[in-house]
Amino acid sequence: MKRNNKIALGIAVATISAITLLGAGVTSAYTTKEAMTDRIASKLNISKTEVEKVLNEFHTQEKADRTADRTTELQKKVDDGTITSAQKTLIENKLKEIDAERESNRDQNISREDMHAKMEDNRTALEKWATENGIDINLIMPSRGHGMGGQNMGPRE
Repeated sequence: MKRNNKIALGIAVATISAITLLGAGVTSAYTTKEAMTDRIASKLNISKTEVEKVLNEFHTQEKADRTADRTTELQKKVDDGTITSAQKTLIENKLKEIDAERESNRDQNISREDMHAKMEDNRTALEKWATENGIDINLIMPSRGHGMGGQNMGPRE
C-alpha cells in the first residue's frame, strides 16, 4: 500500500472514531461506519475486508490504550488516598462491565431516542452503584463525557 493510501486510511479511521466517540447514535454510527468503509475501499482501490481489518485493529488498540489509561489514573487515585485498592478493583470491574454492554449494543438497530433512554437508565444505575460503594461518580463519569484519563476531570456541572 502506498504511503498516501496509508495516510488517507489513517485519517478515515480517525474520522470514524471521532464520529463514534462524539455521540453519534449506535445505528447512525454503524451505518456511517459501513458507508465510510465502502467509500474508503472504493476510493483507495483496496478491498473492503482490508479496510475493515485496519479499522478493527485500530479499535482494538484504542480500547487497550483506554484500559491502560484507566488503570494508571485509578492507581494514582489509590496512591494519593482518594480511593482504596478495593474501590479501584470495583471501578475496574464496573468499567469492564460497561464496556462489555456497550460492545453488545454496538450492532443493534436501536433508535436514537431508545438509545438515549437506555443511556439515561444506565447513568442513573451507575450513579446509584457509585453511591452505594462510596465512590465519587466523577471518577467513573468525568464531566462533559471525556472519560477516564480525559480532559476536564473536574466535577460535573
